[in-house]
Amino acid sequence: MTVTAAQIKEIIVNDVDPQIDVESLKEDLPLTGQGIDSLDMYTLFLSIEEGLGVAIPDEDVEKLNTIDDIVKYVSLG
Repeated sequence: MTVTAAQIKEIIVNDVDPQIDVESLKEDLPLTGQGIDSLDMYTLFLSIEEGLGVAIPDEDVEKLNTIDDIVKYVSLG
């Protein structure tokens, strides 16, 4: 499955926090340093799993800190 940064940003604005300015998010920087807290990250991964039909084991979640990380992980599946 191929996923794009735009799709991840759409999930962030629709399911995580509509007040986050997704256009200002840097794809190569940790999301937790860009206004997304640990609860938001949990919501993001849950939404990715449900919306994209991808299972992300807990041990892998810890490694996925940036939008780029998430895109690569889901795309390589």
